[in-house]
Amino acid sequence: MERPDSATLRWCVSSHSDSGTCVEVAVAAEAVFVRHFWNRIAGHIAVSRDAWQAFVDALGSSGAG
Repeated sequence: MERPDSATLRWCVSSHSDSGTCVEVAVAAEAVFVRHFWNRIAGHIAVSRDAWQAFVDALGSSGAG
């Protein structure tokens, strides 16, 4: 999978994040990218859209968030 330049992605932060534990997420056609809000220079990880959806679904069913 080719990773786009992080500057070209549209990054979003959940309104549920508190100031110390924020992550940013960018959804692209081929993957979902995740990075730490306060340490952007550390880079980002990429996961498939299916894996991201499974993660979000698991959080919702666990009561987290």
